[in-house]
Order: sequence, then structure tokens, then C-alpha cells
Amino acid sequence: MTPANPIETRSLSYLARLRGSTQSLPLLQALVGEMFDSAGEHDGCLFMRHVGRRMAKELGVPAATSLEELERVINQRWAEMDWGWVELSSDGRSLTLVHGAFPGAGSGSDQWRSAMSALLEGLYEAWLVTLGEGAALKVSRTELLDMALAFRCHGA
Repeated sequence: MTPANPIETRSLSYLARLRGSTQSLPLLQALVGEMFDSAGEHDGCLFMRHVGRRMAKELGVPAATSLEELERVINQRWAEMDWGWVELSSDGRSLTLVHGAFPGAGSGSDQWRSAMSALLEGLYEAWLVTLGEGAALKVSRTELLDMALAFRCHGA
């Protein structure tokens, strides 16, 4: 079967190059499933956003002076972690982020995609708020694409 679009093609290419182990993915997916079943999706997503903000702090803010450089630096970081890729684009009013080949892309449940969306919302928001020198920004998932998540960053 031929991939249907450039996002799927890029994600499949990335996943084919993976060098890391997927040993922990079933454990993480089970933990997220249990968390959502116990706490509910809303509270589970709030927790995962918090984890994303914590992860952003642990990883440190990527240094860049342009959108293209920021995309390159973030993609280097994701490549080191086997966490997929990101494309950044701006229409002058908001920033769109497309994160493909995220951990578990194409193999996880709806709960897993919600959890990864919330984690990446928190992570990207924390980075962008810091890069924007504390500007009130909000990152929200806008779309679930083939093996990718699309986000929009805008003023809060």
C-alpha cells in the first residue's frame, strides 16, 4: 500500500529509521489507559499537560533566532529521543505545529493519542512561552492527522 500523503510518508520513513527500542511503549500505553479509566480523560489530560511542562523544563528551551532554526533545533532533539519530527509554520497571527511519528503513532488507542496530545501541548506551550519571554500563549491540538498531531499556538 502506498502512503496517502506527505505527512504519512514522512512518518513512515522516520519510523523505518528508528534506532531505539519500543520495549517501554506497551507499559506506558497501559499506564495511560489505567490513568484515564481511573481519573477520567479530562483529569488525565490535565496531568499529561503538566508532565509535558515538566518535560520541557527537563529538556531545556531550544535556542533559536528564527522559526526555521527553531524547527531544526527541535527536530534534532526529537531525533536524539526517537520522538518523531515537527514542522512549524506561521500565518503571522498564530503558529501551527505538526508533530509526526510521535511515540506510539499508528499503534495507540484514542486514549493514547489524547495523552500524547496533552503532553505535547504542555511541552510546546512551555517552550514557546519561554521563547516569547513570558507572553501569554496557548497551544491546543487542532487535528489528528495520519500518524501526526496538529497544534495551534496563539495568544491566551
